[in-house]
Amino acid sequence: MRKHLILLLFTLYISVTLTADETLCSEIAEPGPRIPAGIEIKRALAYKKVGETTLALDLYFPKGHSNESSFPLIVYVHGGGYRRGTRDEISAVQFMNETFLKPVAQGRYALASIDYRKASKKAPFPLLVEDTRDAVKWLSIRASEYHLDPERIGLVGETSGGHLVLLAGLDSKIGAGKPTANGKPPHPASFIMAFAPPADLTRIAKSVTDSGKKGDKKIYNQLKLGLGGRVDEIPEAYAASSPVNYFHSSSPPTLVIVGNQDKRREQAEWLREAAKETTAMLEVIVIKNAGDQAYRGYENMTPSIEELKSYLQSFISKHFNNTVSHK
Repeated sequence: MRKHLILLLFTLYISVTLTADETLCSEIAEPGPRIPAGIEIKRALAYKKVGETTLALDLYFPKGHSNESSFPLIVYVHGGGYRRGTRDEISAVQFMNETFLKPVAQGRYALASIDYRKASKKAPFPLLVEDTRDAVKWLSIRASEYHLDPERIGLVGETSGGHLVLLAGLDSKIGAGKPTANGKPPHPASFIMAFAPPADLTRIAKSVTDSGKKGDKKIYNQLKLGLGGRVDEIPEAYAASSPVNYFHSSSPPTLVIVGNQDKRREQAEWLREAAKETTAMLEVIVIKNAGDQAYRGYENMTPSIEELKSYLQSFISKHFNNTVSHK
């Protein structure tokens, strides 16, 4: 019953954020930038089967790599309002392609872009988060086969995908409960990077209650109906899907990127407040003169697109130690 209630909250929250994510999906439908030269791809690797549904990932490697190499791994989780989008986003969206795939061609790391179940009555929360964790487990267990370093795995997600990587990565060890091939529990994520993720659904509900705006009241009435009560009556249902409640002193280093004109800007500040209370390592980049999906480029945005790409790669290198280990 509780999982069903939380799914309803997810579905209603999706209706609030879907407009921006639909823009993303419409762009993906157009011909995207080409995959950089120097990359080898293993497509449609099935990491999980649920009923008749097979969940797959694409794995990107430096072409011609040595069989003795062991690469750090980025696991990328696409956006799309929890109901749309595919793993192809990593190559179809220019910023993602240039920021995260070009370094693969340069031999700096490998990257896996995953699909996950779309939110529905058949896939209640937290199953979408479990899919993210299970993809990481699957890759960790097969690290030797695919020349990956299971001790250096970073999580990257955009909007709803950012929400999923925060919940998957902050909630203790991402692979808790299932050992790797050597019998040891999977390591915590090396880092988490989230673009404009939802942060605290409890405060969203409370801010709607206090706003007095007609449109906001309508949204809150939907939340109450879907959850079966007010936020003060069933706070656990609201809290269970809020990343702010999962920070701890050993949380992986986390980076959040958001535009200063994005409606989710305030939620990035909520994440900052929560991390500060636990001494967790969180950095928030607020891009000036930028709104939704700031990485798409806005006139006079600060930092610039090129500066942002450079900083994100520096962050990744820092937490991967910018090395490729050898067997």
